[in-house]
Amino acid sequence: MSQHKTHIKNIVDEHYRLSSQDSNLNYLWYLYSKGNKKGEYALFIIIAELQLLKTMNYITKEEMNNILNMLESNDEDNLSIAMYSLINLRKKRISDHGEYGIINNTNYDKIIKNYSYEILNHEILLTLKNKT
Repeated sequence: MSQHKTHIKNIVDEHYRLSSQDSNLNYLWYLYSKGNKKGEYALFIIIAELQLLKTMNYITKEEMNNILNMLESNDEDNLSIAMYSLINLRKKRISDHGEYGIINNTNYDKIIKNYSYEILNHEILLTLKNKT
């Protein structure tokens, strides 16, 4: 993951801004963006970005699950393919809609309003807890 550190940081920073209407989730993102977890990797970071891509119709649930399965594989090639897929899909989303908080747009208004339901919710976090 070290070669993808900048991409992970950018994902964390954007989701920190996107989660601003939910103080609990926003605090979680704060810890990884500016707090004592800054620079650390956690699987929920990738899952949140995949959920965002799925919500914005860049991937299907099946494609999201395939990427997650590759991330959880012990095979370094699978890990690389999964990360490059995520990075390229993220770049496409940003190319189409801009990065939230960098430019002033309304493309993410619905996402912000429903962030704790559609992007990162308690069911997702419980699933992650059971995997560790």
